[in-house]
Amino acid sequence: MKKNILVLFNNQSLKAARSVVTNLSDEKYEVIPIGITRKGRWLFYPGAYANIENTIWENDIDCVPAILSPDNLHNGIIKLESDEIVHKKIDLIFSLLPIKGSVQGLFELSKIPFVGASSSVSVVCSDNAYTHAILEYSGMRTAKWKVITQRKISELDAECEKLSENLGFPLAVKPANSDKGFGKANDINSLKECVKTAFLYDSKIVVEEFISGRALQVAMLGYGDDAVPSFVRDKNDPNFMFESDITYKVIDIARRAYKTLGVSGYALVSLFLTDTEILVDEVDTGPDLSETGEYANLMSEIGIDYPYLLERLINLLF
Repeated sequence: MKKNILVLFNNQSLKAARSVVTNLSDEKYEVIPIGITRKGRWLFYPGAYANIENTIWENDIDCVPAILSPDNLHNGIIKLESDEIVHKKIDLIFSLLPIKGSVQGLFELSKIPFVGASSSVSVVCSDNAYTHAILEYSGMRTAKWKVITQRKISELDAECEKLSENLGFPLAVKPANSDKGFGKANDINSLKECVKTAFLYDSKIVVEEFISGRALQVAMLGYGDDAVPSFVRDKNDPNFMFESDITYKVIDIARRAYKTLGVSGYALVSLFLTDTEILVDEVDTGPDLSETGEYANLMSEIGIDYPYLLERLINLLF
């Protein structure tokens, strides 16, 4: 009997959505695509998968309103078809939404298994301050960092002076919970401007020492000690070859960070390699899962092709 798999996407994850629905086995699964429009409407999309990778999917005349029910008695979705409410059981959720934390909380309320990290882990890993604090407490090296909140905006001059004294220059400035608004400060004036820009995206800012070194990535798949790492890749020079002892050290640190933060399913671990040490930058629990994305490419390098990758992610839950 086929398992019903809900693939949830929005207009920021169309490429990944098409990749997933196209590569899931028709023999094993009934794929149920639900997209969230730019206006926030949830629509069941029964049309051609090729149309998912652009915004015309939401104009399909056969789209109907559909939502995931938080009531675990429903154990699935509710669709509105011809003015009738229809329940559809869901066996597993494949979320491709960039939202981290709140949507996983909805999945947990529904009691339906879902691919990826839990709501609490998703929140921690999406917040740069939480990630740094936990890794640092666990004895793992990250860039030296400080937090500044929007409550201190009236004291910005004094706060920036403190940051420069404690961390020096140059500094990396980033919103704690956003992938936008990043900046590099080389002096007090540019630090103030970077902080003001970052506050446009979040009320909490992480200011770090700027690390000069190689930006590395390791993809992880699975749970705890059994998680499978990819090879190490230099983000800016993918063909760079690392010495074996460096590779082992980077993979070990990536695995420790993944396990320490309690990540399950899959993630992309970012690290820095300097002349003297290896530092953890972040752990992304919702990397691009498209067939040509960084995560899939790293997994393909160790022999896990894309259809098999999706199968592995599903099998982790059954």
